[in-house]
Amino acid sequence: MVFLLYYTGSNRAAQKKFEQEYSIKLAAAQQYKIKIPDIPQTEKIDLPENVVRRLHKSLRSRNPNEAFKAVELLWRNQDPVVIPAIKKVLSLKMTYCWDNCEALGEMKERVFDLVSRDMSQLNFEFLCISAADHNRSFRLRAVNAISGYYTDEALAVMNKALNDRDSEIRTAAIDGIMKINEGIKQKRQEKIDALNSEYRNRRRFGPKISPEDIMKAMN
Repeated sequence: MVFLLYYTGSNRAAQKKFEQEYSIKLAAAQQYKIKIPDIPQTEKIDLPENVVRRLHKSLRSRNPNEAFKAVELLWRNQDPVVIPAIKKVLSLKMTYCWDNCEALGEMKERVFDLVSRDMSQLNFEFLCISAADHNRSFRLRAVNAISGYYTDEALAVMNKALNDRDSEIRTAAIDGIMKINEGIKQKRQEKIDALNSEYRNRRRFGPKISPEDIMKAMN
């Protein structure tokens, strides 16, 4: 009888504690925000120091193909020196280009393709540059790429793109808003479903009573 009372009281206390934990976790799940890594989670290649120094010089090459190859290798090496170089390329305004325009335009395309392959906060910053590009093609591609980021920051970019002068980009922004909202909703629902599954199992099986609990109740 003593043990039964102890077990009942212990069970109620454990259940109340879990319900409190559940309420806190549920509120967090309903506001869940997807965490985007700061940098791309791709395998890093380690380059010898002398090669890195040579690539740094190649970034300033007047040959766009050489400069891009340097960007690509340094990007895979996760060298921070390449970040301002990528931003500079993505910010090129080809309408004011007087020399080697075709090669520079191709380099800009290749750099965009490079930074849109993976998902990270750094890649997102690069895509935001292209989302404001004077060229509609880059703006459209950037909006479509950013729609894969299920974050409030991505929604802000979509909202801004709704005011673009190009109707195709405005349409892409509308689609992007729907996609991002649906993605956020789905991720939150996954968290809630997992939490509810855990809660149902705990209610079904109840708290675990250890041998030490039994001995304590019998003394």
